[in-house]
Amino acid sequence: MPDEALIDAALSETKRGELVSALNRFAAATGPDDDDAAVCWAILGELHGWLRDHPDDGPRIARALFEMAAAGEYPDMEAESEMYMLDDLYELAATGIHGSRAEADGCLREFLERHAA
Repeated sequence: MPDEALIDAALSETKRGELVSALNRFAAATGPDDDDAAVCWAILGELHGWLRDHPDDGPRIARALFEMAAAGEYPDMEAESEMYMLDDLYELAATGIHGSRAEADGCLREFLERHAA
């Protein structure tokens, strides 16, 4: 389960509290016997829904995914490497080095669609 402080740090702008509240409600609904990977997949589903409703939050969601992966919270090894890469895509687009924000948004949406429970 992602640590609330990681999500707070990653989503440190206006809608942060709403996303943290949604993830906390989800965490409260899971039990101690739930499979960690299944919980991660379900969180990715929550983030997918959040992105659909808040499309401008892509960079913050990518940063949260990076922080989750860095903390060892990912559903599988394939997802882990992508969780790191997504944050890089936004950074490269923002600095004009490679790609665009629209391309990074597309990659994030596709990742969340594939990995959401």
